[in-house]
Amino acid sequence: MIILLAVSYIYPLTPVSEKLMRNFLFYLLLTPKFTEYAIQGSGRVGMPKVNREHLFEFTFGLPTIETQNTLVEQIEKERTAVDACKTLVALFEANTKPK
Repeated sequence: MIILLAVSYIYPLTPVSEKLMRNFLFYLLLTPKFTEYAIQGSGRVGMPKVNREHLFEFTFGLPTIETQNTLVEQIEKERTAVDACKTLVALFEANTKPK
């Protein structure tokens, strides 16, 4: 199942670079754990809105910068592999369509 969360506002996040890598934060915000947390804090009906205070109370384990870097590198390597597979599937499908 894919859950889409659309917002009409932006809360800028500027991590302290000595503690939190921007790319690590990016991937953290894409996790199901964060999505579920954000949904829980969007109490409005119709057009949900994430409460700013709720958003900034999100907690998570913060690995060292070295570990964050390793995790980001692994994620990006896997994403590259997934993208390559998608390209191959599209090529296969394009070349196996009935004529």
